[in-house]
Amino acid sequence: MKKIILLFASLFVTFLSFGQCPSDPWAFSSHQDMVDFASLFPNCQNAYVFRFNGDGITDFSALSYVETVANVQFVDNGVLTSLEGFENEVLGMLWVENCDALVDFSGVNLFDSDLYYLLIKDSDGIASLNGLEALLTISNHVEITNNVNLPFCAIEPVCYAIANPAVGVVISGNAAGCESVSEVALACSLSVLETDQLKVVAVIPNPVADILQITNLGGLSLENVSIYGITGDLLQNTSETTINFSSFEAGIYFVEVTTNAGMLTKKIVKH
Repeated sequence: MKKIILLFASLFVTFLSFGQCPSDPWAFSSHQDMVDFASLFPNCQNAYVFRFNGDGITDFSALSYVETVANVQFVDNGVLTSLEGFENEVLGMLWVENCDALVDFSGVNLFDSDLYYLLIKDSDGIASLNGLEALLTISNHVEITNNVNLPFCAIEPVCYAIANPAVGVVISGNAAGCESVSEVALACSLSVLETDQLKVVAVIPNPVADILQITNLGGLSLENVSIYGITGDLLQNTSETTINFSSFEAGIYFVEVTTNAGMLTKKIVKH
């Protein structure tokens, strides 16, 4: 009987040690590290933190059985040119720093993901944010800094983050077109795709001195109008078609009009 108890105890410890994912962050600096992880945790499906550090990381196939990873970091890798093959879905944080050979984010699995933290920093090879468009939202923090060959950052999840005052956004040191939050916010306002119904809606006059009007709604139902400053701060919410701009300082504002047919954003200049 004692032997049976010891056998079950041994099997229980083995299950806890090898059948689940580690509760602490796990760092990898070589392919062998990933092979060792697969041996230690063969049934790990939903991992906590994976940190890939150094030039020894180019092949992620040993971890393909892991379904999701809450937080993923790629750091100090000068040879990784693509995230193709990283099949694990990223659920919370994506951190890329000092990865000079990486050119974009094609291949990263972000399908239907809502990240809370996105950092892209000090990676001279990155020339595009392709691959990140699948993101639904970024809810807490966005930092895109010192990527000297990155000229365009106005993809939908970044635009929504800028427009959301609850999200901290830092953008600087990239190529012209993505050098500041205000520059990206302007590009976001100009890239909004409007439905045929929304194209007739007018926000006038522009420039405005005192009273701004939402007109040409036709049969559309106005649900909300939000006014944001150049840095993405929410200044006012209203459901009225007439908005008093007289108290606003001179500068650039973004007026987001939400109707039953969708949403459009207009850049407005206050004199």
